[in-house]
Amino acid sequence: MKSVNLIVLICFVQALHLCDSRFTNQASSTGLSTRTPSYTPLWIKCQTRGRKVYDILQAAIADPARTTTATDRQDGAGLMAGYDVVNSPEDNFTVPPTMVEEFAAIGYSAFNYRKVQVKIKNSRQDPMYDNMFNAREGVIFALDNQAWRGGEERQLKWSEAAFQSYSEMARDQGVPLNRLARIYRYNVENRESVPIVREAYNIRGSDLKGGYWEKWTYAERPEAFLALLGTGNGAGVAYLLSDHAAAFGKMNVVAIYTKYKNDWLQIFFTVN
Repeated sequence: MKSVNLIVLICFVQALHLCDSRFTNQASSTGLSTRTPSYTPLWIKCQTRGRKVYDILQAAIADPARTTTATDRQDGAGLMAGYDVVNSPEDNFTVPPTMVEEFAAIGYSAFNYRKVQVKIKNSRQDPMYDNMFNAREGVIFALDNQAWRGGEERQLKWSEAAFQSYSEMARDQGVPLNRLARIYRYNVENRESVPIVREAYNIRGSDLKGGYWEKWTYAERPEAFLALLGTGNGAGVAYLLSDHAAAFGKMNVVAIYTKYKNDWLQIFFTVN
């Protein structure tokens, strides 16, 4: 009788172990983390910066008049005078061919964009900021943006260059600034953004090369959201909104989307 009870007990324990392993496998297949993540120093650095710019943005939304930001962001029009700004003669540019279908899938036009290149005067450097804008669609499309490393004390930030160009187009088209809805960072090569996205996918258990958009929000994934917002690509978006909170009507970053397409990282931010 004791041997029968022992056999029953062994079978029961094995059944529990099987159920537990099935649950673990299911959790992994659905993207739920089954282990405590070990964050890299870069992740911690970006997450800390992300918390800083996020808090600045929330303070600006709460009271735009009390927003305090860097001096070189507050005199954007004056700074632009020191740069060559080349606007496309007509607002007839199209987003890169690889993104046309992406735009059609989400109901946004891929056409009629204004292309604006900004670089320091009398410099042989390639365009420092190369972006496209469609104020009617509410889209800023960042093509190729390189930080100037010439040692200037008051350098024009991407966020300010983007604001000046987008607001000018909005005035030309007679649309309000608060129509802004999406900010794309195309073919991202940033030395922070790429490894941070890779780490975020690993923590979530997602397939980096899956070919689908991953969504990150502050409510659902605050640690990943802040780390992404704290990268060079994310912080610029946060400063764009916080530096001009009154003009944009107190807009916030709602979600961050990431995707690898043709071995290139694509990121876009939804705002409202």
